[in-house]
Amino acid sequence: MPGKTITEKIFARSSNLESVVPGQFVYARPDMLVIVDPMWPAIKKSFDEIGTNRVWDPNKVAFVIDHCVPAGGSRQANSVAIHNDIREFVKAQGIEKFYDIGRQGISHQLAADKALALPGMLYVCDDGQGTSLGAFGSLAIPLSSEVAAVLAAGEHWFKVPETQLFTISGKLRGGVMARDVIQKIMTDLGPEGASYKMMEFCGPTVSDMSIDERETLCNLVQIVGAKSAIINPDQKILDYLQSRTKREFTPTYSDSDAIYSEKFTYDVTNLEPLVAAPPDALNTKPVSELGHVEVNSAYIGSCTSGHIEDLRIAAKILNGRKVKQGVRLFVVPSSQDVYIQAAEEGLLQVFAKSEATVLAPGCTLCWGYSEPLRDGETRIASSSVNYQGRMGSNKAKIYLSNPAVVAASALTGRITDPEMFLGR
Repeated sequence: MPGKTITEKIFARSSNLESVVPGQFVYARPDMLVIVDPMWPAIKKSFDEIGTNRVWDPNKVAFVIDHCVPAGGSRQANSVAIHNDIREFVKAQGIEKFYDIGRQGISHQLAADKALALPGMLYVCDDGQGTSLGAFGSLAIPLSSEVAAVLAAGEHWFKVPETQLFTISGKLRGGVMARDVIQKIMTDLGPEGASYKMMEFCGPTVSDMSIDERETLCNLVQIVGAKSAIINPDQKILDYLQSRTKREFTPTYSDSDAIYSEKFTYDVTNLEPLVAAPPDALNTKPVSELGHVEVNSAYIGSCTSGHIEDLRIAAKILNGRKVKQGVRLFVVPSSQDVYIQAAEEGLLQVFAKSEATVLAPGCTLCWGYSEPLRDGETRIASSSVNYQGRMGSNKAKIYLSNPAVVAASALTGRITDPEMFLGR
């Protein structure tokens, strides 16, 4: 019998089956369900219509307020009511994993901070970038309306996907980050290049990556139609999790003779910073070929690039320098833990002295909840998508790149290769 991928093994375990094959439909029981605030009214309505008044297991459910932080704002005018309804629900249900204002973080980063996604486990959520948690060897599957059924019954049907294998080698030069690696892969694949498939990453470059970088690598894969992304856990992951949780888990690994639908190899030695230009996240160009693009707004943050390492490289570039007059730079740590660490390392002081604005952890600018763009404005951002109207006006432009590029661009007022500030 041929070997199995990590994805197939996790689906088999969570479905109480000896083995599964791609294309097979299974009923699987998630180990953790995470729900965020914007979709709660629709989820709650569906949950009530199911006819049960109890969640299936309050110990396996977490709620995070992360999109509307703090409550208010035109993008979600009823956020006060939504937040209060969530508070009442978790109290009535006895759900202890509730991350309210003050404890909040972007759900995917918070799940990493609190070790909610563990190796070998099936993790489901109601936000598309939940694929980030594949960095921990967890099968992280975003759902939509089906979340209410999982909340009530604790199980859901899945079609076992095929898996693509990406082997990555080479040393990244200064100013090039995991964001550029996945941007290059996605651009090569195209919008449907991984349709309903798992993307499994391996190779010496991935092994050398920090946990933050691995989360970024797994974060954007829905853009190319992928079901999710995953990395086999190594000692770096196990050490991180064992310092944060006493929950038991059994790491799962792909067999050496596992069958993959496609195999790809990448050498990223000569990769340079990439920029996704309007109108979508796959309209990618190397920063050196972009031409002169002026910006008046810059944003470092989001679940894609709001980790502590992202803030460190931004602070390194900004330290002792000022944001260019006419440019507004916003820095948003991805969780309270990241915010605290940035404060302890003096990064927040660097940002303040550079005349950037630091906001509370949350999704905020990424979806236009805070500081929405106005007609004719151009923003360079380290976030996930740049479709028309994502961050405000339909007549604004959004460019996406890694946080080093964003920081450098805030200093010059135009999209800039950070190498000039970092050196070789």
